[in-house]
Amino acid sequence: MSADGLELVLASDRAGGRGRLDLWWSTRARRHEFSSPVNLSGLNTADDEHEVALSADGVELFFVLDGNATTSVRLFRSLRSCLD
Repeated sequence: MSADGLELVLASDRAGGRGRLDLWWSTRARRHEFSSPVNLSGLNTADDEHEVALSADGVELFFVLDGNATTSVRLFRSLRSCLD
């Protein structure tokens, strides 16, 4: 969750994803109810993306890509400017 509590990035295997665990982003205007999550398709693969964290300023997103049997576990960093 972002420092101001208005953005949430989560890993989920919900329908509409690209693989098993994908990254999803949701926002809210006030501290009541989040919007429906949007798939961060530019970051997701057929493998698992999880262990997601936002930097305190909300500019950087860190997550783990777990290739399971195909590749090793890797840590990724993405900048917000790459997602906008």
